Formats: sequence, structure tokens, C-alpha cells
Amino acid sequence: PDGFEFTLAIQQGITTMEEIAVVLQDAFRDIGVDMRIEKQAAAIFQEHMAKKEQWAFLRPLLSYVDDPYYDLFLFYETGQVVNWMNYSNPRVDEITAEIGATIDQEKRRELSTEAQQILTDEVAAIYLAETNRMIATRDDIEGWVVDPDPLLKYWPLFRTEQ
Repeated sequence: PDGFEFTLAIQQGITTMEEIAVVLQDAFRDIGVDMRIEKQAAAIFQEHMAKKEQWAFLRPLLSYVDDPYYDLFLFYETGQVVNWMNYSNPRVDEITAEIGATIDQEKRRELSTEAQQILTDEVAAIYLAETNRMIATRDDIEGWVVDPDPLLKYWPLFRTEQ
């Protein structure tokens, strides 16, 4: 609505977040919303995140494990340490527990779909971008493996003979 104002907290010194915040600020201004950007020192930003005091924030985040239980448990289960939004939904908590207790892939898929629909309907968080990860290597380096997690692993890399 016209006249709505809010403050977006970002951690000072993360250029990408600062750039995204300015793009958001311009887009919100176009629809009559005043978004102020508050750059916080890293320690202050993290303290507010831990206390769940940031009403709106922007931060980079990687999901290290490609599994719905991992994300649901860490980010959406009531009371979890990185549930920075302080989100709480008893059904999502039940689904999270069920997914964590079953190895039946079809059941996990059904439960994950239900949880995703709830999170979408309730707008628990808004994910704005995905990192376009590019790995450059010399032409004599082999062994690069794309794993389900986004972590770079050097141990399988090797140099071929020229």
C-alpha cells in the first residue's frame, strides 16, 4: 500500500547484498513503498539475527545439503537457531519430524510438497536470487565433481600430463 515504510537490514561490507538492496529500494519506490537500507557492522547484524530482531533482512545463504529435511529443520521448525524469521507453524513442525523419520522417498516427496505449499502460502521468507556458481580451471585439471551440496572439494582434483 502507498505510504508503507520499512527498514531492510544488511551486513556492511557485502557488496552483492548492498547492490541487491539498492535494486529493491528502487523497485519498492516505484510502487510507493519507502524501504530504508540499514547497513550494520557484522557483529551487530549477527547479534540481531541471533535474537531474531530483524524485521526485514537480506543475507547470503547456502543450503549445504540437498534435502528438504535439512532446510525445514534448520530454517522453519519452531525455535530453531537459524529460524531467523521466528516462523512457527505446527503443521510444518509435524511435517519436518515426519520427513526426518522416514526413508520412503515418495512419502518424503509428498510431505515436502505439502510443506513447500504452506511456506509459499504463508510467505515465510522470500528468496530473491540464486548464486550463479562458475568454477574456472586450467585445461589440465580434471576430477571436478558436482555434488548435491555447493561446497568446493579440492581432494578429487588432479593435474593431467601434458
